[in-house]
Formats: sequence, structure tokens, C-alpha cells
Amino acid sequence: MPLRVKVEKGSVLGVIAGPLGISEYKVIAPEEGIVIGRTNLPLIHEGDALFHLAYYQHQVDMVLNQVEGFQEALESETVNLSPAKSASDWKTDWDQLV
Repeated sequence: MPLRVKVEKGSVLGVIAGPLGISEYKVIAPEEGIVIGRTNLPLIHEGDALFHLAYYQHQVDMVLNQVEGFQEALESETVNLSPAKSASDWKTDWDQLV
């Protein structure tokens, strides 16, 4: 599951396979949210965080736009060193969510 994707409750985020490939277990999204992090390690252990989801009840679409805007600003800072939004703009947007 790629980052910045909106997932519904019950969506399959990934599959865990046993070491011999005999058994497979689905990783299911417990709630609607946005994927904001994931592990890329091929070996996991019980209790490891596989995915990080941001939950925002009924504001998922607005939060998705915020995450995408933040990512674009971050990428433009890296390339151009000119952010699309200032820190105070992000704080104002965040305050509107809460």
C-alpha cells in the first residue's frame, strides 16, 4: 500500500507470509484513514508497526489534501528551497481541522 492513500475500514493493507510461504495473513485497516507510514523491511516480528494510519473521522478528504500539500511543499523545498506554504499557514490549516 503506497503512502498518502485513503483507506476504508476493512481494506487490505498488505499480506504477511509465513517463512515457508505456506500460510498468509491479511493486514486489515481497523478504521478509515490515510496511510502516512509503512515498513519496507522484509522480516517482521510480532508487535512490529507495519503501517501508520492517520485517523480523522469525517475529515479524511480534507486531511488527505493537507498531507499531499505538505508533501509537495517538502519536495519543492528540497528542489527549489522555496516552500509552497509557510509554517504559520500550516498551523492555521491544522487549527481549522481541530
